[in-house]
Amino acid sequence: MRTTHQMMLETQPAAAAGALLARIQALYDQGKLVAAHDMGKALGPLASWPGTEGRVLAGRLAGQLAANRLSDALLLRAWRADPHSLLANYYRTYVLLQRQGTFIALEAIRSVGDTPQADREQRADWLGLAAYVYAVLRDFEVAERHHAEAIELAPDRPFRWVERSTLYELEDRYTEALEAAERAMDADPGSRRAVQQTARLLTLHERNAQAIALLRAKLQDIESPALALHLAQLEHEADDYHAALASLTRAEKLAVIPDKGLADWLAQRRCDAWLRLGEVEHAVEQARASRHPRYKAFVDRVESGQHECRRV
Repeated sequence: MRTTHQMMLETQPAAAAGALLARIQALYDQGKLVAAHDMGKALGPLASWPGTEGRVLAGRLAGQLAANRLSDALLLRAWRADPHSLLANYYRTYVLLQRQGTFIALEAIRSVGDTPQADREQRADWLGLAAYVYAVLRDFEVAERHHAEAIELAPDRPFRWVERSTLYELEDRYTEALEAAERAMDADPGSRRAVQQTARLLTLHERNAQAIALLRAKLQDIESPALALHLAQLEHEADDYHAALASLTRAEKLAVIPDKGLADWLAQRRCDAWLRLGEVEHAVEQARASRHPRYKAFVDRVESGQHECRRV
């Protein structure tokens, strides 16, 4: 049965799709990622969302919902369909950075060059990305110059403070990095990036309990598998394995787009947690669900009677 949104799109495709994308973007910005995905079903599969902005939003949403391979494919497709779009180039460069490394990303940035045709916010985002790439390469002078220009162009964007925090962290200025991350989170409470950056920096300050409390509180509002996975990791490190298992289940429920890589990773983390609890049978069950050779070897050791349950 067709939904109301689908019937609307059939009669007024361009205007209706644009309005719907704006509503999806609003939910995305609030951290309501599952709700954004549900609303987007009216546009069809993520790969069919219209226009450059629609394709980019689909790719970003897939990434936020832990479907990383799909996210990369959608963002690269958006760039291939519109290679002159600064928005598409921005996210394509992020994909290159993650997949192929810093120097390839730097080449992509240099190939685009100046961007006088873009609006102020797009130019600021591009400069912020360039600042991060140069900072990873330890060229902090150039990084700071790019970021200062980004601030001048779009000073009111909360994400500028996430970028500022990241630069401080790369410069080993951890106190200032945490202050900037907290400022970003205050300015944009629904930002998964701001929350996760704050939690990470709290752990660098050996304030793990505060990081756990922050993630638990924010997960009441932000529908983010990444935050739940981060929380599970910290709970595991705190030897709270039952809580870690619960957070892994929460992440799985929030990850509404099937992803083989995530499923494999969840099985591995569950195996680790059950093993720490001494529940070898449950651990073996999860290890069998993983494709990783180390977990296959663990199953073989248990089945052959060679596994030593004692923790060393």
